[in-house]
Amino acid sequence: MIQTLAAAAVSLLTQTMQADQPDRVLAPEEPEVAVAIRGAIGAGRLDVFTPDGLPGNAWGEICVGWVREAPDGSVVLRQSYIAPRGRYFYPASTVKLYAAIAACELLNAWRRAYPDAGIDEHTPLRLYPLVDGDSVREVDETNTAHAGWHPPGSRPITVAHEAHKLFVVSDNPAFNTLYDLVGPQELNQRMREWGADESWVTHRLSVARTPDENRRAPRVDLGLAPGSPQIGERASTLQRRDASDGVIFGRESLVLGDGYLKGGEQIDEPFDFSQKNYSRLSDLQLVLARLVRPGLTHRGCCGPHRYRHGPAGARPLDLTDDQRARLIRSATVLPRESESPRYDPQKYPDDYVKFLLPGLIAVRPLEEWRIVNKIGLAYGFVTENAYVEHLPTGNAVFVAAVIHRNPNGIYNDGIYDYETTLAEMGTLGEVIGLALVGATD
Repeated sequence: MIQTLAAAAVSLLTQTMQADQPDRVLAPEEPEVAVAIRGAIGAGRLDVFTPDGLPGNAWGEICVGWVREAPDGSVVLRQSYIAPRGRYFYPASTVKLYAAIAACELLNAWRRAYPDAGIDEHTPLRLYPLVDGDSVREVDETNTAHAGWHPPGSRPITVAHEAHKLFVVSDNPAFNTLYDLVGPQELNQRMREWGADESWVTHRLSVARTPDENRRAPRVDLGLAPGSPQIGERASTLQRRDASDGVIFGRESLVLGDGYLKGGEQIDEPFDFSQKNYSRLSDLQLVLARLVRPGLTHRGCCGPHRYRHGPAGARPLDLTDDQRARLIRSATVLPRESESPRYDPQKYPDDYVKFLLPGLIAVRPLEEWRIVNKIGLAYGFVTENAYVEHLPTGNAVFVAAVIHRNPNGIYNDGIYDYETTLAEMGTLGEVIGLALVGATD
């Protein structure tokens, strides 16, 4: 069983509160981790996070958050920006966290509607063609675990297995399968209900789809037996709050670089991210915190002169205890620890999807750390959304960070100097690790 997760957390703050929410002034104390990160930036160890960034289109943003109990008994996620940018970043695979949770919630809703159908996260799925070239999908050759759920020899597509792959090695087809199951409209509606108000997920990953195709989701059978419940083909009617409207991100931060490659040809004009997925670090961290801390009732918000909190205006995640434990475990295990599928540690080293890990193990051995996280890496944006716990002391934080680097200003050419950026993430991990080991609060 998953060990009980510690109570501390680090994340990003929303910038505004609804006018009708009661303001309750709270002491603005920050955990030692936040103090240590600020010190490391000031000392030049994390200079990519300084206000001016670095040459080579390099800049970063960090959100630190922590959990505290307010005087009225509410459990508050207190969030604080370090090196705030207020600009767009491409969230890449970090949005897979949203899809994994939404898929479990969807199945729970169907189970309540059809209590005799036996629907859960292990239910075999059949997905029907949506566009030309698609075929019926009902077999996942990587699903070698049965554990009494399926007949020996069967390898069905299940939410539990797809979510596991999505976390353990950031599998893109697994995300796309869950996107197909939930559908973009319901996915974004559920995100709003959790409080992820400044995030939109409107396209699949690493597959070519038109905007219209990305708005559609296929017919899905919940079970392979005749008469199993069926979700019909759907098309989203949500009006996306376009990031380019300047309300969420300024237009200048959505059109980046000097050019990009398309079909092997360089186009000498900036690359437009305005129709890509987007998310705030604060939203990513809030949803991770809701997964790790199901008792979370409020979200803290900071102003320039005071710290306040009010009703979160959002609901807890609709997960069973078993689903929560499975998602947390999948977001925790190293690739070599996965039993189904099994992954070659030479291809998938321990830090393959845990960018803070090299710095943490420079402070203390691997067995002293628990990391529950989801990363993203694309277009020169490297993002980490993590809960980090030092097991011997129980000290823990939530940290969400993004670093962007594109030395030549050209997108889609693969020249992003990820080696330098990942080294910076490792340094951030070391700063966090030292603070957690020495923290007393």
